[in-house]
Amino acid sequence: MDQKLDKLRRIIPVIILNWNGENDTLACLNSFKQSENTNFLAVVVDNGSKQDSLNSLKKGCSTLFRSIVYLESDAIDNSKDILIDTLVHNQTSDILVFIENPENYGFAKGNNIGIKIATFLNSD
Repeated sequence: MDQKLDKLRRIIPVIILNWNGENDTLACLNSFKQSENTNFLAVVVDNGSKQDSLNSLKKGCSTLFRSIVYLESDAIDNSKDILIDTLVHNQTSDILVFIENPENYGFAKGNNIGIKIATFLNSD
């Protein structure tokens, strides 16, 4: 099996839905970073938070992760190659995928947007 494909298939995306809860989300991400499983990929989906909350979350994330892939929810499908390139060339535990929704889509739709990242890694 191709090494690139093998690496992508071992990645376990963990979706964290956020809505104006930057302190809780950052605490979750901090705990996440302490995990011994280096195949976990943090995927934050911001569900239309207020600008101050969103800015605070982004600032906090930048102190926790060396590489952050920022995506707008309507541009995810066009970002597959950038995301895969980032994953192949970096340690998975150092990467955060940060998806911004323009509004609060609710729990189910917000998580479904994050699940698109998992389908990029393994379509089975």
